[in-house]
Formats: sequence, C-alpha cells, structure tokens
Amino acid sequence: MDECRAFMVECEKHELPVYLERSRSGMGGHVWMFFEEPYPAFKSRQLFIHFLKSSCIIAEGNKTSNFDRLFPNQDSHSGEGLGNLIALPLQKKAIENGNMCFIQTENLNPFTDQWMFLETIQKVNLKKLDELYDAILVISNAILSITKLP
Repeated sequence: MDECRAFMVECEKHELPVYLERSRSGMGGHVWMFFEEPYPAFKSRQLFIHFLKSSCIIAEGNKTSNFDRLFPNQDSHSGEGLGNLIALPLQKKAIENGNMCFIQTENLNPFTDQWMFLETIQKVNLKKLDELYDAILVISNAILSITKLP
C-alpha cells in the first residue's frame, strides 16, 4: 500500500485523479486512472512508467519493490485475441471480505457504497495526458542528450 500511495502522490502532483482498490488477496492494491476517451497504450505506458520511476517504485537495481504489473501491459494490440486480461473489481465474494473494492487512501477502509463512489470519479482529459506526455518526452530527450556528452 505504501508504494500505491507513493504512485498516487506522484500522479496528484500532476493533477491526475487516481483511485485505490484493495487486491483480491487483501495484501496489496491497484491504482486506477480513468480516461474520458480511449488513449494510445504506448503513451499511457510511458506516462505511468515515468511516474513509477519518479516515485522510486521502479529503478535499476531495486530488488525491494512490490510492483507487479502495469496495464496496459503492451504498447499495442497484436491483432490476435482480446488483449489484456484485467481482473475487474467488485466481485461479490471478494467484496464480502473487504477486497477487490475501492478504498479510502487515508485509512484503507472501503467506501460504503461502491456504486456511489464510482459515480464521483473524475476522468482524465486527453489534452492533459498529451501535455504531460509531451513534457516527459522533452525531459527524457534532455537526459539522453546529457548522457551522450563527451
């Protein structure tokens, strides 16, 4: 949960609304971001990987991270099959145990009415995502330029 919170803080620095879900096991969490419209997987992956790195969740040599996976987990669809399999929250048996539901970041308690909570979520504007993506590209290119100096 500490890593989920660190990722959420990084997203909130960029005014990106994110939401925490307790995992099926109850031992971990998933951070959700909802988009207003479909957004290219390769762009969202680059944004999220940047946030994972800037929040120190993933880094070269970091063997202590609990980070498991990122969805979308590929930059584009291969054209075969259905694509990414995501275990959606709100499964009846898991919810009865207080898992696979959206929880409050501060105290990790489930929202009492999950459906009401979902009605309040904010979806991210694609223009905002593109602005962040472009800014991250500029930073990445600058870092590459610096590392190539003689």
